[in-house]
Amino acid sequence: MINLILVIFAIISSIICIPIGFVFEIISAFRYERSRKKIYLYLSKVMRGIAICIDMLGNACCGAFFNAILITKGGYYFGRTGETISSALGKNQLKGTLTKAGNFLANILDWIDDEHCFNSIQEF
Repeated sequence: MINLILVIFAIISSIICIPIGFVFEIISAFRYERSRKKIYLYLSKVMRGIAICIDMLGNACCGAFFNAILITKGGYYFGRTGETISSALGKNQLKGTLTKAGNFLANILDWIDDEHCFNSIQEF
C-alpha cells in the first residue's frame, strides 16, 4: 500500500514540477551561457537525461507487456529497475531473440542513432 501511495505522489509531483523545471532549464541555459554552442550542449545534456529517465520508466512500467510482444522464448527480460528499454533491446539483439515488433522498434532506434541499442547495453 505504501508503494502505491508513493507512486501516486511521484506522479502528481512530476506533473507539477517537470514542466516548470523544464522551462527553468531552458531559461537558465540562455541566462548563464553566452555562446550558442554552450547553450546547445547544455540543453542537449538535459534532453539526454530526460530521455534516459523516460526510457527507464517505460521499462519499469511496461516490462511484462514488452516481454509479451518484443521477445521470443529464452529472451532477455524487460522490466529490470534502472535499466533502459534500449539496453534490453540491445541484449535481445545480440541473443537473436527479438520478435518482428522488437526488431522493428530496435531498427527505428538504430536508424535515429547508429547502433543505439548495442551502445546502450548496461551490465548489472
